[in-house]
Amino acid sequence: MAIVALGDLVNEIGEMVGGNRYCRANLPDCTGCVFCFLASWTVHCMIPAQQSAQFGEGFAEVPASIPLVNFYSLCMLVMLVLAVITGYERKHS
Repeated sequence: MAIVALGDLVNEIGEMVGGNRYCRANLPDCTGCVFCFLASWTVHCMIPAQQSAQFGEGFAEVPASIPLVNFYSLCMLVMLVLAVITGYERKHS
């Protein structure tokens, strides 16, 4: 939903700074994937926390602790920030 809502804005800003169309397409996609899995109130964190609680008190997880062990999204966030800061693939060959 965020990709659809922000698509025109990202496209305009990307054209203004000289980013290629592939980069402009990947940034909202990656950002949507990263923050969707790192926000503790989303379904991706709430369902595992609820399911783990059914196995007893020792297995119960707080939804806010789940994003801290979601290594794929954390690594993707680091790569996204590095790509934006360094301008990696800003000009597509």
